[in-house]
Amino acid sequence: MRPRLFVPLSLALAAAPVLACQKAPPAIREEAPPPKSSSSKPLEIGESSYVVRAEGKASVYIDAPLEKFKGETKQLGGYLRLNPKRLDASTGTVTASLLGFTTHTFGDKDKDDTQTEHAHNWFEIGDDVKAARPKDFENYKDVVFRIEAIESASPSADLTQVSEANGVRTVTLKAKGTLWVHSRPSPKTVTLEIAFRGPAEAPTELTFKTQMPLHVSLAAHDVKPRDAAGKFLDGALSVVGKKMDDDAQVSVEGTAGRDANAQAAASASASASAMLARYQDVAASARVAPAASASAPTAIKN
Repeated sequence: MRPRLFVPLSLALAAAPVLACQKAPPAIREEAPPPKSSSSKPLEIGESSYVVRAEGKASVYIDAPLEKFKGETKQLGGYLRLNPKRLDASTGTVTASLLGFTTHTFGDKDKDDTQTEHAHNWFEIGDDVKAARPKDFENYKDVVFRIEAIESASPSADLTQVSEANGVRTVTLKAKGTLWVHSRPSPKTVTLEIAFRGPAEAPTELTFKTQMPLHVSLAAHDVKPRDAAGKFLDGALSVVGKKMDDDAQVSVEGTAGRDANAQAAASASASASAMLARYQDVAASARVAPAASASAPTAIKN
């Protein structure tokens, strides 16, 4: 009997012409090197660092024909750098641990546990990969989103000009950046709602959440059926095709606090800065999955 295959995630928050034609030869392309972390730059006058607290959440939803996949991780990290008077110049890095990713598609513990294990295999972060290929494991275990530019800030990029309501000042930022999943990058634009607490000139805490889900292509990040050792399960895509879609909808919410040691925290070994540095090492050799075949029934969305 063929073992049942469950559909995994991608979330930050978080797969690949997952339904692409199996007969076409794989057209691989080199992975582009990641941008350098802005944590290496000294803070400017009036600029503050906010450490992202671990107790946030990245949720993933895949609306497939036969199965509505649901999963999440509650292990966030990273930092945000901003000047309250120039929110349109904000940068930062938010991470989500895939090691803490679990599914709750079925509401049945045994089925959800099995699906969670399969999801980890698809991302190549299972125990076998950790033991045999520790470097790959380190590169794949976290999702990273780096904010590189702010396209708009509403109602104002100057927090002192935003009215306070119920103890917070709320600003909507449209952020452009790069998302790394499975050590593969893709450009993304996300709209974030950020609520600031404390003085407008120097907020002490903020909460953030995606205003709309971020659409992530599993194909673009080479997320596909694999066994515990990370080997591609040839033919498995046709088995799970009706139970999944290439479009994973990722939502993120969390909090961040001002910390005088934020600069040091962002440079620590487990930080987003270190993750991006590790990706530099594999950028020249890592590959991504082939682009979707024209015959694929599912559109890939960025």
